[in-house]
Amino acid sequence: MMISRGLFGWSPPHIQPLTPVSEVSEPPESPSPYMDTSAEAVPVEMDEEIEDVEEIEPPPAAVPFSGLFACADRFDWFLMVVGGLAAAAHGTALPFYLHYFAKIIQLLGHYPLEESDVLHHKFKELTLSIVYIAVGVFGFGWIEVSCWILTGERQTAVIRSKYVQVLLNQDMSFFDTYGNNGDIVSQVLSDVLLIQSALSEKVGNYIHNMATFFSGLVIGFVNCWQIALITLATGPFIVAAGGISNIFLHRLAENIQDAYCMKLQALLNRQSLTLEHYMHLRMKHWPRLGLGFTYGLAICSCALQLWVGSFLIRHGQAHGGEIIAALFAVILSGLGLNQAATNFYSFEQGRIAAYRLFEMISRSSSAVNHDGITLASVQGNIEFRNVISAIYHVLKFLS
Repeated sequence: MMISRGLFGWSPPHIQPLTPVSEVSEPPESPSPYMDTSAEAVPVEMDEEIEDVEEIEPPPAAVPFSGLFACADRFDWFLMVVGGLAAAAHGTALPFYLHYFAKIIQLLGHYPLEESDVLHHKFKELTLSIVYIAVGVFGFGWIEVSCWILTGERQTAVIRSKYVQVLLNQDMSFFDTYGNNGDIVSQVLSDVLLIQSALSEKVGNYIHNMATFFSGLVIGFVNCWQIALITLATGPFIVAAGGISNIFLHRLAENIQDAYCMKLQALLNRQSLTLEHYMHLRMKHWPRLGLGFTYGLAICSCALQLWVGSFLIRHGQAHGGEIIAALFAVILSGLGLNQAATNFYSFEQGRIAAYRLFEMISRSSSAVNHDGITLASVQGNIEFRNVISAIYHVLKFLS
Protein backbone atom coordinates (compact mmCIF):
# COMPACT_ATOMS: atom_id res chain seq x y z
CA MET A 1 0.00 0.00 0.00
CA MET A 2 1.53 3.27 -1.13
CA ILE A 3 1.40 6.33 1.11
CA SER A 4 1.40 9.68 -0.66
CA ARG A 5 4.00 12.14 0.52
CA GLY A 6 1.75 15.09 -0.22
CA LEU A 7 2.91 18.64 0.16
CA PHE A 8 5.44 18.42 2.93
CA GLY A 9 7.18 15.26 1.80
CA TRP A 10 7.43 14.21 5.44
CA SER A 11 6.24 10.73 6.03
CA PRO A 12 3.31 10.48 6.49
CA PRO A 13 1.81 13.91 5.73
CA HIS A 14 -1.81 14.90 5.38
CA ILE A 15 -3.18 14.71 1.91
CA GLN A 16 -4.55 18.27 2.05
CA PRO A 17 -2.26 21.11 0.90
CA LEU A 18 -0.95 23.61 3.42
CA THR A 19 -3.22 26.55 2.66
CA PRO A 20 -5.17 28.87 4.93
CA VAL A 21 -8.36 27.19 6.04
CA SER A 22 -11.29 29.52 5.72
CA GLU A 23 -13.99 29.72 8.34
CA VAL A 24 -16.52 28.17 5.98
CA SER A 25 -14.46 25.17 4.97
CA GLU A 26 -14.57 22.06 7.06
CA PRO A 27 -11.45 20.94 8.89
CA PRO A 28 -9.68 17.83 7.60
CA GLU A 29 -10.15 14.47 9.18
CA SER A 30 -6.86 14.70 11.04
CA PRO A 31 -6.03 17.82 13.07
CA SER A 32 -2.37 17.67 11.97
CA PRO A 33 -0.66 17.18 8.62
CA TYR A 34 1.54 14.60 10.31
CA MET A 35 0.85 11.27 11.89
CA ASP A 36 -1.39 11.38 14.92
CA THR A 37 -0.08 8.63 17.12
CA SER A 38 -2.89 9.00 19.62
CA ALA A 39 -5.59 8.20 17.07
CA GLU A 40 -6.74 4.67 16.55
CA ALA A 41 -5.49 2.87 13.51
CA VAL A 42 -7.94 2.70 10.65
CA PRO A 43 -8.54 -0.91 9.66
CA VAL A 44 -7.47 -1.67 6.13
CA GLU A 45 -9.02 -4.49 4.19
CA MET A 46 -6.34 -6.84 2.91
CA ASP A 47 -6.75 -9.18 0.03
CA GLU A 48 -6.66 -12.85 0.84
CA GLU A 49 -4.15 -13.54 -1.89
CA ILE A 50 -0.62 -12.32 -1.21
CA GLU A 51 1.12 -10.72 -4.13
CA ASP A 52 4.35 -12.36 -5.17
CA VAL A 53 6.02 -9.13 -6.12
CA GLU A 54 5.85 -6.43 -3.47
CA GLU A 55 5.28 -2.90 -4.59
CA ILE A 56 8.51 -0.94 -4.29
CA GLU A 57 8.23 2.57 -2.94
CA PRO A 58 9.84 5.13 -5.27
CA PRO A 59 12.78 7.11 -3.94
CA PRO A 60 11.90 10.37 -2.18
CA ALA A 61 11.92 13.53 -4.23
CA ALA A 62 14.98 15.73 -3.90
CA VAL A 63 16.26 18.98 -5.31
CA PRO A 64 19.37 18.99 -7.51
CA PHE A 65 22.66 19.53 -5.73
CA SER A 66 22.74 23.14 -6.87
CA GLY A 67 19.34 23.60 -5.17
CA LEU A 68 21.07 23.48 -1.78
CA PHE A 69 22.51 26.90 -2.57
CA ALA A 70 19.20 28.48 -3.59
CA CYS A 71 19.27 30.92 -0.65
CA ALA A 72 22.89 32.03 -1.14
CA ASP A 73 23.65 35.67 -1.87
CA ARG A 74 26.84 37.21 -3.23
CA PHE A 75 28.62 37.17 0.10
CA ASP A 76 27.72 33.50 0.56
CA TRP A 77 29.14 32.68 -2.88
CA PHE A 78 32.30 34.57 -1.94
CA LEU A 79 32.59 32.54 1.25
CA MET A 80 32.03 29.28 -0.63
CA VAL A 81 34.65 30.12 -3.26
CA VAL A 82 37.22 31.07 -0.62
CA GLY A 83 36.33 28.04 1.50
CA GLY A 84 36.54 25.73 -1.51
CA LEU A 85 39.99 27.02 -2.49
CA ALA A 86 41.17 26.71 1.11
CA ALA A 87 39.80 23.15 1.30
CA ALA A 88 41.61 22.23 -1.93
CA ALA A 89 44.88 23.69 -0.64
CA HIS A 90 44.39 21.91 2.68
CA GLY A 91 43.84 18.60 0.90
CA THR A 92 47.00 18.86 -1.21
CA ALA A 93 49.25 19.57 1.79
CA LEU A 94 49.95 15.98 2.84
CA PRO A 95 50.89 14.69 -0.66
CA PHE A 96 53.26 17.65 -1.06
CA TYR A 97 54.76 16.81 2.31
CA LEU A 98 55.48 13.31 1.01
CA HIS A 99 57.24 14.88 -1.98
CA TYR A 100 59.63 16.82 0.27
CA PHE A 101 60.01 13.79 2.52
CA ALA A 102 61.29 11.86 -0.51
CA LYS A 103 63.90 14.54 -1.10
CA ILE A 104 65.07 14.25 2.51
CA ILE A 105 65.53 10.49 2.11
CA GLN A 106 67.48 11.14 -1.08
CA LEU A 107 69.83 13.50 0.77
CA LEU A 108 70.56 10.88 3.41
CA GLY A 109 71.76 8.44 0.77
CA HIS A 110 73.67 10.65 -1.66
CA TYR A 111 75.81 12.95 0.48
CA PRO A 112 78.77 11.53 2.46
CA LEU A 113 79.67 12.73 5.93
CA GLU A 114 82.56 14.83 4.58
CA GLU A 115 80.09 17.19 2.95
CA SER A 116 78.25 17.96 6.17
CA ASP A 117 77.96 21.68 5.40
CA VAL A 118 76.23 21.03 2.08
CA LEU A 119 74.00 18.43 3.72
CA HIS A 120 73.09 20.86 6.50
CA HIS A 121 72.21 23.58 3.98
CA LYS A 122 70.00 21.21 1.96
CA PHE A 123 68.29 19.96 5.10
CA LYS A 124 67.63 23.52 6.18
CA GLU A 125 65.89 24.34 2.91
CA LEU A 126 63.73 21.21 2.98
CA THR A 127 62.77 21.58 6.64
CA LEU A 128 61.77 25.20 6.05
CA SER A 129 59.58 24.04 3.16
CA ILE A 130 57.90 21.52 5.47
CA VAL A 131 57.39 24.25 8.09
CA TYR A 132 55.76 26.44 5.44
CA ILE A 133 53.45 23.55 4.55
CA ALA A 134 52.51 23.19 8.23
CA VAL A 135 51.73 26.91 8.51
CA GLY A 136 49.68 26.70 5.32
CA VAL A 137 47.73 23.73 6.69
CA PHE A 138 46.88 25.70 9.81
CA GLY A 139 45.78 28.78 7.87
CA PHE A 140 43.90 27.02 5.08
CA GLY A 141 42.23 24.64 7.53
CA TRP A 142 40.95 27.54 9.61
CA ILE A 143 39.70 29.40 6.53
CA GLU A 144 38.02 26.25 5.19
CA VAL A 145 36.08 25.48 8.35
CA SER A 146 35.20 29.11 9.12
CA CYS A 147 33.91 29.97 5.65
CA TRP A 148 31.76 26.87 5.24
CA ILE A 149 30.30 27.09 8.75
CA LEU A 150 29.49 30.78 8.29
CA THR A 151 27.83 30.35 4.90
CA GLY A 152 25.88 27.33 6.12
CA GLU A 153 24.50 29.28 9.07
CA ARG A 154 23.62 32.25 6.86
CA GLN A 155 21.76 30.20 4.25
CA THR A 156 19.83 28.15 6.80
CA ALA A 157 18.89 31.37 8.62
CA VAL A 158 17.30 32.61 5.39
CA ILE A 159 15.34 29.34 5.11
CA ARG A 160 14.10 29.69 8.69
CA SER A 161 13.08 33.29 8.03
CA LYS A 162 11.07 32.35 4.94
CA TYR A 163 9.37 29.55 6.83
CA VAL A 164 8.39 31.89 9.67
CA GLN A 165 6.96 34.33 7.12
CA VAL A 166 4.87 31.50 5.67
CA LEU A 167 3.48 30.65 9.11
CA LEU A 168 2.73 34.28 9.97
CA ASN A 169 0.75 34.71 6.75
CA GLN A 170 -1.68 31.93 7.66
CA ASP A 171 -5.16 32.47 9.09
CA MET A 172 -6.02 31.66 12.68
CA SER A 173 -8.01 28.68 11.50
CA PHE A 174 -4.79 27.15 10.20
CA PHE A 175 -3.28 27.12 13.68
CA ASP A 176 -6.52 25.75 15.15
CA THR A 177 -6.36 22.90 12.64
CA TYR A 178 -2.64 22.15 12.36
CA GLY A 179 -1.14 23.71 15.47
CA ASN A 180 -2.22 21.14 18.04
CA ASN A 181 1.28 19.69 18.31
CA GLY A 182 4.81 20.76 17.55
CA ASP A 183 5.45 18.43 14.63
CA ILE A 184 5.53 21.28 12.11
CA VAL A 185 8.24 23.17 13.97
CA SER A 186 10.27 20.14 15.04
CA GLN A 187 10.31 18.59 11.58
CA VAL A 188 11.40 21.85 9.97
CA LEU A 189 14.18 22.25 12.53
CA SER A 190 15.48 18.76 11.79
CA ASP A 191 15.37 19.42 8.04
CA VAL A 192 17.25 22.68 8.46
CA LEU A 193 19.91 20.88 10.48
CA LEU A 194 20.35 18.36 7.66
CA ILE A 195 20.84 21.16 5.15
CA GLN A 196 23.24 22.98 7.45
CA SER A 197 25.26 19.81 7.99
CA ALA A 198 25.58 19.28 4.25
CA LEU A 199 26.61 22.89 3.61
CA SER A 200 28.76 23.62 6.65
CA GLU A 201 30.75 20.41 6.88
CA LYS A 202 30.26 17.92 4.08
CA VAL A 203 30.89 20.12 1.03
CA GLY A 204 34.22 21.37 2.36
CA ASN A 205 35.16 17.87 3.46
CA TYR A 206 34.36 16.51 0.00
CA ILE A 207 36.51 19.14 -1.74
CA HIS A 208 39.32 18.48 0.74
CA ASN A 209 39.35 14.71 0.14
CA MET A 210 39.01 14.99 -3.64
CA ALA A 211 42.00 17.36 -3.66
CA THR A 212 43.92 14.73 -1.70
CA PHE A 213 42.90 12.11 -4.25
CA PHE A 214 44.08 14.03 -7.32
CA SER A 215 47.21 15.49 -5.73
CA GLY A 216 48.20 12.06 -4.42
CA LEU A 217 48.02 10.62 -7.92
CA VAL A 218 50.05 13.51 -9.32
CA ILE A 219 52.76 13.24 -6.65
CA GLY A 220 52.91 9.47 -7.09
CA PHE A 221 53.40 9.64 -10.85
CA VAL A 222 55.88 12.52 -10.59
CA ASN A 223 58.12 10.66 -8.15
CA CYS A 224 57.99 7.16 -9.66
CA TRP A 225 55.37 6.35 -12.26
CA GLN A 226 56.24 2.62 -12.26
CA ILE A 227 55.42 2.23 -8.56
CA ALA A 228 52.28 4.34 -8.98
CA LEU A 229 51.04 2.08 -11.79
CA ILE A 230 51.68 -1.06 -9.74
CA THR A 231 49.79 0.44 -6.80
CA LEU A 232 46.83 1.28 -9.01
CA ALA A 233 46.91 -2.19 -10.59
CA THR A 234 46.78 -4.02 -7.26
CA GLY A 235 44.13 -1.72 -5.78
CA PRO A 236 41.09 -3.39 -7.42
CA PHE A 237 42.10 -6.80 -6.02
CA ILE A 238 42.19 -5.39 -2.49
CA VAL A 239 38.81 -3.73 -2.99
CA ALA A 240 37.34 -6.96 -4.38
CA ALA A 241 38.68 -8.95 -1.41
CA GLY A 242 37.14 -6.46 1.00
CA GLY A 243 33.81 -6.62 -0.84
CA ILE A 244 33.73 -10.42 -0.71
CA SER A 245 34.54 -10.31 3.01
CA ASN A 246 31.67 -7.86 3.58
CA ILE A 247 29.29 -10.18 1.72
CA PHE A 248 30.18 -13.08 4.01
CA LEU A 249 29.82 -10.88 7.09
CA HIS A 250 26.39 -9.73 5.91
CA ARG A 251 25.24 -13.30 5.36
CA LEU A 252 26.57 -14.30 8.77
CA ALA A 253 24.59 -11.49 10.41
CA GLU A 254 21.41 -12.67 8.66
CA ASN A 255 22.04 -16.25 9.79
CA ILE A 256 22.55 -15.12 13.38
CA GLN A 257 19.19 -13.36 13.30
CA ASP A 258 17.56 -16.53 11.98
CA ALA A 259 19.16 -18.54 14.76
CA TYR A 260 17.63 -16.44 17.54
CA CYS A 261 14.65 -18.78 17.66
CA MET A 262 16.81 -21.73 18.72
CA LYS A 263 16.22 -21.13 22.40
CA LEU A 264 12.45 -20.96 22.01
CA GLN A 265 12.31 -24.17 19.99
CA ALA A 266 14.56 -25.93 22.49
CA LEU A 267 12.11 -25.06 25.24
CA LEU A 268 9.42 -26.85 23.22
CA ASN A 269 11.27 -30.19 23.55
CA ARG A 270 12.63 -29.96 20.06
CA GLN A 271 16.24 -29.47 20.97
CA SER A 272 17.63 -32.30 18.86
CA LEU A 273 15.75 -31.25 15.73
CA THR A 274 16.68 -27.62 16.29
CA LEU A 275 20.37 -28.33 16.65
CA GLU A 276 20.31 -30.46 13.52
CA HIS A 277 18.49 -27.73 11.57
CA TYR A 278 20.82 -24.92 12.64
CA MET A 279 24.05 -26.88 12.52
CA HIS A 280 25.12 -25.10 9.33
CA LEU A 281 24.61 -21.71 10.94
CA ARG A 282 27.54 -22.03 13.31
CA MET A 283 30.20 -19.40 12.92
CA LYS A 284 32.69 -20.54 10.35
CA HIS A 285 36.11 -19.32 9.42
CA TRP A 286 34.98 -17.42 6.32
CA PRO A 287 34.73 -13.94 7.91
CA ARG A 288 38.12 -14.24 9.57
CA LEU A 289 39.67 -15.64 6.42
CA GLY A 290 38.16 -12.82 4.37
CA LEU A 291 39.54 -10.14 6.68
CA GLY A 292 42.94 -11.80 6.77
CA PHE A 293 42.91 -12.19 3.00
CA THR A 294 42.19 -8.47 2.55
CA TYR A 295 45.03 -7.34 4.79
CA GLY A 296 47.28 -10.01 3.34
CA LEU A 297 46.71 -8.70 -0.18
CA ALA A 298 47.47 -5.16 0.97
CA ILE A 299 50.76 -6.21 2.57
CA CYS A 300 51.68 -8.35 -0.45
CA SER A 301 50.97 -5.35 -2.68
CA CYS A 302 53.38 -3.23 -0.64
CA ALA A 303 55.97 -6.02 -0.79
CA LEU A 304 55.62 -6.21 -4.58
CA GLN A 305 56.05 -2.47 -4.94
CA LEU A 306 59.14 -2.44 -2.73
CA TRP A 307 60.61 -5.38 -4.68
CA VAL A 308 60.07 -3.53 -7.96
CA GLY A 309 61.54 -0.45 -6.29
CA SER A 310 64.72 -2.34 -5.42
CA PHE A 311 64.99 -3.37 -9.07
CA LEU A 312 64.63 0.27 -10.15
CA ILE A 313 67.25 1.39 -7.63
CA ARG A 314 69.77 -1.19 -8.85
CA HIS A 315 69.35 0.01 -12.43
CA GLY A 316 69.55 3.69 -11.46
CA GLN A 317 66.01 4.54 -12.56
CA ALA A 318 64.85 5.78 -9.13
CA HIS A 319 66.00 6.18 -5.55
CA GLY A 320 64.50 5.11 -2.26
CA GLY A 321 62.83 8.42 -1.44
CA GLU A 322 60.92 8.54 -4.72
CA ILE A 323 59.69 4.97 -4.28
CA ILE A 324 58.48 5.59 -0.72
CA ALA A 325 56.79 8.85 -1.74
CA ALA A 326 55.06 7.26 -4.75
CA LEU A 327 53.87 4.29 -2.68
CA PHE A 328 52.34 6.30 0.15
CA ALA A 329 51.03 9.07 -2.12
CA VAL A 330 48.92 6.64 -4.14
CA ILE A 331 47.72 4.91 -0.95
CA LEU A 332 46.82 8.32 0.47
CA SER A 333 45.00 9.10 -2.77
CA GLY A 334 42.83 6.00 -2.36
CA LEU A 335 42.05 6.90 1.24
CA GLY A 336 40.99 10.38 0.13
CA LEU A 337 38.63 8.96 -2.48
CA ASN A 338 37.14 6.61 0.12
CA GLN A 339 36.57 9.45 2.58
CA ALA A 340 35.03 11.64 -0.12
CA ALA A 341 32.48 8.93 -0.94
CA THR A 342 31.22 8.94 2.66
CA ASN A 343 29.74 12.43 2.16
CA PHE A 344 27.24 11.33 -0.50
CA TYR A 345 24.72 10.14 2.11
CA SER A 346 24.69 13.56 3.80
CA PHE A 347 24.29 15.24 0.42
CA GLU A 348 21.30 13.02 -0.35
CA GLN A 349 19.66 13.71 3.00
CA GLY A 350 20.21 17.44 2.59
CA ARG A 351 18.71 17.42 -0.92
CA ILE A 352 15.61 15.57 0.32
CA ALA A 353 15.21 17.96 3.26
CA ALA A 354 15.63 20.96 0.96
CA TYR A 355 12.92 19.64 -1.34
CA ARG A 356 10.48 19.33 1.56
CA LEU A 357 11.17 22.86 2.80
CA PHE A 358 11.23 24.60 -0.57
CA GLU A 359 8.08 22.80 -1.73
CA MET A 360 6.23 23.85 1.38
CA ILE A 361 7.44 27.46 1.21
CA SER A 362 6.66 27.87 -2.49
CA ARG A 363 3.14 26.42 -2.28
CA SER A 364 2.26 28.15 0.95
CA SER A 365 3.50 31.51 -0.30
CA SER A 366 1.02 31.37 -3.18
CA ALA A 367 -1.88 31.28 -0.71
CA VAL A 368 -0.92 34.36 1.28
CA ASN A 369 -3.90 36.30 2.56
CA HIS A 370 -3.67 39.82 1.11
CA ASP A 371 -6.94 41.03 2.66
CA GLY A 372 -6.92 43.82 5.17
CA ILE A 373 -4.89 46.98 5.60
CA THR A 374 -1.11 46.87 5.74
CA LEU A 375 0.24 49.54 8.09
CA ALA A 376 3.35 51.41 7.08
CA SER A 377 4.76 51.40 10.62
CA VAL A 378 3.58 50.12 13.97
CA GLN A 379 4.80 51.27 17.38
CA GLY A 380 3.62 50.13 20.75
CA ASN A 381 4.31 48.10 23.86
CA ILE A 382 3.28 44.55 24.62
CA GLU A 383 2.36 43.86 28.24
CA PHE A 384 1.90 40.41 29.73
CA ARG A 385 -0.46 40.16 32.70
CA ASN A 386 -1.25 37.30 35.05
CA VAL A 387 1.59 35.17 33.67
CA ILE A 388 2.88 32.49 36.03
CA SER A 389 6.18 30.76 35.35
CA ALA A 390 5.75 27.01 35.54
CA ILE A 391 9.51 26.46 35.69
CA TYR A 392 9.77 28.56 38.87
CA HIS A 393 7.16 26.45 40.64
CA VAL A 394 8.82 23.23 39.50
CA LEU A 395 12.21 24.35 40.76
CA LYS A 396 10.66 25.49 44.03
CA PHE A 397 8.96 22.11 44.40
CA LEU A 398 12.18 20.22 43.67
CA SER A 399 14.14 22.31 46.15
